[in-house]
Amino acid sequence: MGYGYKRRDTTDIVAVIEALPEIIKTLYNGISSLKVSVEMLSERVSDLEKALDSVAKLVDEKTVLLVNVSDELKKRLEEVNVVSKELSDKLPKNVIDIIGEFATNLNKAVGKLEEMYSKMLDELTLIKRSFGDQVAVTMEAVNEVKGDVLSLRSKVEELGLTVNELSSTVNRELAETRSKIHELELLVTDLSVRLASLEKRIRQVSHE
Repeated sequence: MGYGYKRRDTTDIVAVIEALPEIIKTLYNGISSLKVSVEMLSERVSDLEKALDSVAKLVDEKTVLLVNVSDELKKRLEEVNVVSKELSDKLPKNVIDIIGEFATNLNKAVGKLEEMYSKMLDELTLIKRSFGDQVAVTMEAVNEVKGDVLSLRSKVEELGLTVNELSSTVNRELAETRSKIHELELLVTDLSVRLASLEKRIRQVSHE
């Protein structure tokens, strides 16, 4: 009975070992799929970085244009002030007042434009910085996951080799054990036959 249990346990172990390569193969395929997904994510992040660079370049170009327009308005405003002073002695007071009011309003408009530009520039800078930080963090996380996947993949490959080695060793030892068991069974059978024969002879002798 004990022999039967041991034999069944050995068979179960062999079955588990034989199933391990398929399990490892499934795990390996899953890791490979995960690696592909991570690489695709990495490519998308790279595209996002390029898009961010394009937006940043466009913002810089528009900023330069806005600064140039603002400077041009200031220059024209100064010219208006100069002309206004030159004409102050030649034109009626009400006309001068109108020109002065126009210049004042224009000056306020330029000031508001500069203030709006300054706020917009600060917000865009903040957005670019925040966006850039998020991309950097995402890229760092992606690279970290990528490294973990590669490391895990390497370990699975090593485990696969070990399991294959173990499987070969167990199968070899199991074959040897089965051979020895078969030899033992033959010896036991032979011994049983000899004992039966001996028992028969003893009975015959005892009857004589």
